[in-house]
Amino acid sequence: MGWRQFTEKKGAKVFRYSPFCEIMSVQEAWVQPGAGDTCWLCGRLARMFLCRACSEGLAAYRRERGRSTFQGRPIFFVAPHGGLFREKMLDFKFRRKHSLGKGMAYLMAQSWLEGAGVLPDLLVPVPQGPWKEKQRGFSPSQRLAWELSGIIGVPVSQSLSKKDTRALSLIRGNGGALLSETMTWRGRERDGRLLVVVDVWTTGATMREAFRALEAAGFQALSFLAFGRREGKGRTDIWFPHWRGL
Repeated sequence: MGWRQFTEKKGAKVFRYSPFCEIMSVQEAWVQPGAGDTCWLCGRLARMFLCRACSEGLAAYRRERGRSTFQGRPIFFVAPHGGLFREKMLDFKFRRKHSLGKGMAYLMAQSWLEGAGVLPDLLVPVPQGPWKEKQRGFSPSQRLAWELSGIIGVPVSQSLSKKDTRALSLIRGNGGALLSETMTWRGRERDGRLLVVVDVWTTGATMREAFRALEAAGFQALSFLAFGRREGKGRTDIWFPHWRGL
C-alpha cells in the first residue's frame, strides 16, 4: 500500500506526496498573513517554512543526533535545545506564544515520518505535575501532541497521568527512589503502537517513569519523540553557524 493511500486511510489530511517525502507547505496552513516571506526559525527571507541554511542545518543535526534508543525503544529528536530553538521553546512554554506549537509540531511530524515511516495508533503526551500545569496554564507536551494529531491524523490519549510531586521534589537527593511510580496509565487500551510525545529531553528521568507506567500497562510497541534535546554548551553552532550575530 502506498504512503498516500495509507495516510488517507488513517484520516490524515495534509500528506501530499509519496513515498516518505515532504508533508506540505506550512505556509498554506499556518504562517500568518504577511509573515510567509521569512524563515520561521531565524527570520531571514525565505519562500518556505525554513530558510535553506536552517533547513540544511536541521537535516545535518537529524543525521547525526536525531535518533537513539531508550530502554530498547527508538527515540527521535527534532532539534537541539539551544540557540534559536531554545528561544522558541521558552516563548512557547513561558511567554504565552502558544501558536508556535503548530510549527514545532510540523517539524516533529517531519522528523518522525522520516525516521520511522509508520504511523502510530495513539499519541501519548508525557504529563506534568498538576501544580506545574496550573502554574503555566497549559501542558506543553499535551499541546504539541494535539497539534501533531491535527497533522498526521492520529488520536491523542491523555490516559497517562502524574501525581503531584511537590513534596517529593524537596527530597530528590535520596537517589530518586521516592519519585518512582508517580505516573499511572488509566486508559482501557492495552495494546497498539504508542508514540510518547515530550517537549524537551533533559535527563530522561521523566521518560523512564513514563516508560515504566506504559510497560506495566502491557504496551510493548513504544516509541518516543522529543522536540528538543539538550546538548553541550555551544554545540548548536556546529549545525547552525549562520545564527552567529543574529
